[in-house]
Amino acid sequence: MSVANHKKKDEKVRNSLVVESIKMVADLLTKFFVFENVRSFLTTTCTDTDGQDHKIKQVIETKLAGDYNIHYSVINFKDYGSPSSRTRTL
Repeated sequence: MSVANHKKKDEKVRNSLVVESIKMVADLLTKFFVFENVRSFLTTTCTDTDGQDHKIKQVIETKLAGDYNIHYSVINFKDYGSPSSRTRTL
C-alpha cells in the first residue's frame, strides 16, 4: 500500500493482500502480531474473502477480535530514532 501511488488502478485488489496476512494470523493464532503500514491503512478499502469491499480495520476486527485484544496506534518513526519523518499505523 502506498500513498505515493494513490491514483493507481485496481488498488482494492492490491490492498487485499492484507486479507491474506489476516488469514495467516487467524490460522496460526500466534501470541501476538503487528501490522504496520501507511497512516491511512485502517481506513483503506480492501476486498475480503467474501468478495465484498470493506475497510481494513473492519476486516481485522471481524476476523481477529474474538482471539486477540487489538490496539491501534499511529506513530511517527522520527520520534523513535528514524532520521526522517515517517508516520505509520501499527
